[in-house]
Amino acid sequence: MPNKILFRPLTRGITRGVVGFGGGGAVPFPPATKEELFDLGARMVMVYGQSLSLGSTGASDVETTVSTEVDHALMFNGGTRPHNDDLSVSTGNLGSTMLNGDPTSGFVYLAESVTPRADKNFGETISTGIAVQNATTPLFFVNHGIGAQTLSQLSYQGGVGNSGQIFASQAIALQRAKEIYDARGVAISWPWLVLAQGEADVSGSNTSYDTDLSAFIADVNKFSLAALGDVVAQPKILQYQPLQSNDLGVVATAMIDYQGTNNYYLAGPCYQYDDVGDGTHLTSESYRRLGEYLGHKMKQIEADSEWRPLYITSAVRSGAVITLTYNNPTGSALVFDTTRIAAQDNQGFEIGGNSVNISDVSIINNTTVEVTMATPGPCTLLYGVSTSTLDKRGNLRDSESAVSAYNGEELSNWACKQSVVVA
Repeated sequence: MPNKILFRPLTRGITRGVVGFGGGGAVPFPPATKEELFDLGARMVMVYGQSLSLGSTGASDVETTVSTEVDHALMFNGGTRPHNDDLSVSTGNLGSTMLNGDPTSGFVYLAESVTPRADKNFGETISTGIAVQNATTPLFFVNHGIGAQTLSQLSYQGGVGNSGQIFASQAIALQRAKEIYDARGVAISWPWLVLAQGEADVSGSNTSYDTDLSAFIADVNKFSLAALGDVVAQPKILQYQPLQSNDLGVVATAMIDYQGTNNYYLAGPCYQYDDVGDGTHLTSESYRRLGEYLGHKMKQIEADSEWRPLYITSAVRSGAVITLTYNNPTGSALVFDTTRIAAQDNQGFEIGGNSVNISDVSIINNTTVEVTMATPGPCTLLYGVSTSTLDKRGNLRDSESAVSAYNGEELSNWACKQSVVVA
């Protein structure tokens, strides 16, 4: 029988300030009842994208983190992923059962468990981990995803064909949540959309990913303004780089380059977490851990809108030595970690898709790494990406001091997957 990990992060009645996601004054938090939590209003976190937004589907893994209840977060009474992975959506799962006319009965505490369907069981998503790391504010979660969809297909695109229907399905969730909160005269905001997407575009080596990001975010902002009626309500977009990286880093690097545009933030990679063996989908436990990592990044971004992950900002070659300068968000020591990630060839670095032409990789200080070439010359330097390996990884991270509430591991910033042209 699978080992079930029970986790309850808070004790009711502790007095806390509601500070996460820009909350206000001191109140007893979390409240003693679901109704009192409801009346504090909601800050909605929507997880949207490909199948990775729905959690693990591994039969042997799916129950490892069930029976978790988070008492400062809510979901529809149809579950955190009321759409499952259907193209269309039944509003019957979107809090439609309001007993005795009570709007609060449309929601329940966030408690992710196995959601059976005829063809699969969904495990825990990243929502629980995000909630655990943001334990001082009332949150509301909803997840929606369709597998093997490019970012363009997940955009509204004027509502044409299946693409418009996918976007419209997740949009229904915000509309329904607002209807329920309006029925009780309580405000709802939408500070975050977590975009769990990228694999389909990696597979196609999409060289227009930045353009597709702009179109997608424009669709999100238009809908947010229409639904909530306030430009301030337009959400921040938080994305992480997918495991798949066999496109020479085209999509991963586009995500890095797009930072700071249209309220878009990149959290970093996810290769530090275990997958189910397909080089794409994580284990149920890893979704919990990834969720905590993302939740921690949300707090850091709320505190500093200029926050950026660990990534290469410049690459200068002198003879055979390439000096890499990194944006280090914590300023802490850089390390090559071969415990969390098995030792990679050249710590994850390649030149032109070939690791043979590297003779040494060394950390110089907290922002500098040197890569020594066996044969000097202009090149394309790759980290964590490849042409031959589906889920290439790397060993470089910082020494972030924050830890997971789930298992105590450091919520380190791992170096982003990246492709850099070196003159």
